[in-house]
Amino acid sequence: MKKVFLALLTTSLFLVSCGSEEKKEEKKGKKEEKKEQAENCPVKIDTENIKVGFTAYKFAEPNKKGVDGRFEEISVAGAMASEDPLQALNGISFEIPVSSLYTGDPARDKKIKESFFGTMVATEMLTGSVKSVEGENVVIELKMNEIAFEIQATQIIDGETISLNAEINTDNWNGQDAIAALNKVCEANHKAPEGGESVLWPTVTLKIEGKLIKDCQ
Repeated sequence: MKKVFLALLTTSLFLVSCGSEEKKEEKKGKKEEKKEQAENCPVKIDTENIKVGFTAYKFAEPNKKGVDGRFEEISVAGAMASEDPLQALNGISFEIPVSSLYTGDPARDKKIKESFFGTMVATEMLTGSVKSVEGENVVIELKMNEIAFEIQATQIIDGETISLNAEINTDNWNGQDAIAALNKVCEANHKAPEGGESVLWPTVTLKIEGKLIKDCQ
């Protein structure tokens, strides 16, 4: 009788132990499933944290030199969540007030706003949209001087950071008069220390940077 009791006790303990292990494994499995679902959340662009920078160029060759600046305000609409981070920019539209231009030199900022953008038509606001995204290649339509022109950009994703890089030529927006007007008021500053003619290049490098955020439902 004693042996039977011990056998039953051992069996009960074994069953209880197995039941506990099964529950632990079940809980662990649910946690891992939730974690996997969180990691697979779609992402979207954080519209509140986008930086728009540019580099313009002055001086004649071989002394060509870049001058950096940025727009401190940008309004973005149409951001949609996507399973593919490379598609996070697809379909968005934007507005950039020219008044938010900043280069670190108030006198230069004033000349750019008045002589460059001021020579153009209806450039209080730069507007545009992302027309297509194919992998790293992004097509952006930018409207300036009442001309909408498509530019090619390359996007790079590094963790939560998404960057867009593009080279534009202001001639595509009939910017020749605007370049000439700005070069005239900045003539002394556009001559290299080594001498030569005053030059302001029509080419500009754009760099846009933003953050990707998870949009879990």
